[in-house]
Amino acid sequence: MRTFLISAILALAASAGHAETVRVLSGEHETFSRIVLVFGSAIGWKESRSRDGYEIAFDRSDIALDLSRVFEKIPRTRISDIAFGTPDGVLALTVPCDCDLDIFEVGKNTIALDVRDRAPRTGVGLSSDVREPTLAFPFGAPEAFETRAEATGILLGHALDKSRNRSSGDVATAEDAVRVRDMERALLEQLGRAATQGVARIDRDAAPADFGMPDGDVSGGESSRHIQTRTVFDSVLQPAKDSSGSGGAGTKCYGEEVLDLSQWLSTDDPAEAIALARVGLTSELDKPDARQVENLVRTYLAFGFGAEAKAVLTEFDVAIKERSLYLAMALIVDGLDPETEFGRSGEASCDGPTALWALAARAPGSGPDDINLTSVRSWFVRLPPALRIQLGPRLVETLLATGHSSDARAIRDAIARTTSAPSTALMMVDAQEALESGDYDTALATFSEVVADSESDAPEAMAKLLRGMRLGGRVSAETILDAEALAFEPGGTPAGQSLFEEIVLSWAAAGDFDSSWRNWDELTRQSPGRKSPDSVFSGMFLEMIRQGADGKILRILNSDHSEPLTESLNRETRLALAEWLLDAGQPVRARDILASLGSDNALAVRRLRARLALELGQPAFALSHIAAEDDPQSLSLRGEALSALGDHAAAADLFARAGQSEDSAREAWLLGDVEVVSAFGRPEDGAFLRLIGALPATGDAASDDTADGQQLLSGVPGPVQESSATGVSGVVGAPLGDALTLDSSRNLIEASRTARAAILNLLNTDGDGPGRVLE
Repeated sequence: MRTFLISAILALAASAGHAETVRVLSGEHETFSRIVLVFGSAIGWKESRSRDGYEIAFDRSDIALDLSRVFEKIPRTRISDIAFGTPDGVLALTVPCDCDLDIFEVGKNTIALDVRDRAPRTGVGLSSDVREPTLAFPFGAPEAFETRAEATGILLGHALDKSRNRSSGDVATAEDAVRVRDMERALLEQLGRAATQGVARIDRDAAPADFGMPDGDVSGGESSRHIQTRTVFDSVLQPAKDSSGSGGAGTKCYGEEVLDLSQWLSTDDPAEAIALARVGLTSELDKPDARQVENLVRTYLAFGFGAEAKAVLTEFDVAIKERSLYLAMALIVDGLDPETEFGRSGEASCDGPTALWALAARAPGSGPDDINLTSVRSWFVRLPPALRIQLGPRLVETLLATGHSSDARAIRDAIARTTSAPSTALMMVDAQEALESGDYDTALATFSEVVADSESDAPEAMAKLLRGMRLGGRVSAETILDAEALAFEPGGTPAGQSLFEEIVLSWAAAGDFDSSWRNWDELTRQSPGRKSPDSVFSGMFLEMIRQGADGKILRILNSDHSEPLTESLNRETRLALAEWLLDAGQPVRARDILASLGSDNALAVRRLRARLALELGQPAFALSHIAAEDDPQSLSLRGEALSALGDHAAAADLFARAGQSEDSAREAWLLGDVEVVSAFGRPEDGAFLRLIGALPATGDAASDDTADGQQLLSGVPGPVQESSATGVSGVVGAPLGDALTLDSSRNLIEASRTARAAILNLLNTDGDGPGRVLE
């Protein structure tokens, strides 16, 4: 007996020593608390309700759960306690709230437990006593249900009959309960319930025998029908678009059930998922199955194959409710303009996944002002891994350009968690972040590294390298030539077009407009029908204006294609061109450019229109554009208009406020009022007026002004002329009447001639001064 006890104890100790320690992770979310169990090998489970919450019974007893750190990441609001009992292998959750428990696979040998706030019920219950480890739903036509029901002895009608008394003689099997619960939950998801638990999976052959799964092989076609669980209900209950988001009037905000791509995949393996989705595209009579076509499109989109998804939609002309939506998503995935969908104002502010796709639809750096950042972040992490890597860098660039650096960092970190090893996508994100922050050395070095090491990402990295060089003022002709050699490899792809665009702008920044124009011609050849205004052509033209390439600008404007080319310019370049035309003395052409801006009432536009009116001899019309503006440029234009209207006093005041003392003095002299000249003229103007006695000269200031005036007139210090007879100046304070002698009179006449010559010389130095009036 003693020997038996010792052997038993040793056996128990040996079994305990070989028990698998299961990693337990936890995380808190807005509507649910999650616990993740990472097993070393496959495992099955059953769930049931208990008096205090839920119990999960595993089909293995050689496991030990490390629950010591569960509550470091989650509060005890939804899960107040957790315990694991051995050797029965039951995990007990104490749930104090009115919550549901969802259990699902999130990876190989990894399951997640979500204790979720209970959604409002609409006559459908969720209670069940058991749960199998995988979701086994039929997929396909209604007969698929019948075939499956015959194999297990379950009728679809019974499964949905809630009035059936399961406690009487007709007791449902465990598999019955599993199927009822699964179908009920899938139906609720189709009604709009947010499904964040990941992808529904089917692995019937690997299921434990005690779950009642049928034995025998299952054909690939039949298996594929069981994988796409939600598509069964899509064919019965089409999801409705939710337009009640916060996007505002005229904005289309799609519901979660329409754009939750995490529900579109049956497996993470692209080859397997696409192969399964391609099964059953056509019937025996080669008639396309709309449901199967839509499933294949969704599969392609979820793996980031936009062109393939678009090709399927184009090839199979079947009725798909969300056809335009899928086409837009395919274009976004490939970095193209979605045209109709996700381009409306306010869609980036929607609640839900619409905000994410609307932001991804924008060209990098052109994000909207109102972005629902919470929705963008939360729905980005719910994208399939391939799309996170594909769309992430573009979202980061847009968020950085719009000033949302912390949200860009969150997207960057989500990309990092998606990849197990450093990837070029992550390097590109880090380089973009460095570029936007002004760290050009780091950005350019990283982009150069990607160009050298990654063949697939080289065109995009080279385009960003050229952009960084332009922004940092480090344009290199050698690098641009390397980019030209690389640009022909991707051809007319989005990456190739982006590279050609940067080549055009880089040559323009380097001042080589012939090379810039040559690459522009190649770009338009590869991508005809570019939309106006064109940012690339505008950038090239703006560099011509800034760098003074007047001859090239005139040749373009005088060419046969000048009108469509002018229409291709964006607002900034049109304003610069209008100003250039006014400087070049071509107000009529400038008027046409300004007219193309329509009702744009910005100050910069109004100033140019005022200047145009002055050039056309319409000073009153010029004043109407900028009458209340007091910035220096507007004050100067208002002064010119008032001068043309003859109001020299007001013009002198405006020029003085604008800091233009020369123009202010000119207006004062034109008015002929010594008080205005004294108020708005130059200091030397006031000194001159005191010198000739037009203004009173008193005190020390008077003697200073007189001395300054004498020096100004004679060119040397001291008095202009002194009379030996009187001993006083022959100009200022000269004796009159009886004291005037012949000699002193001659001296005064000579001094007067000298003074007149000096005054005329002073007032006519620029040929445009007020001296012409005094003459």
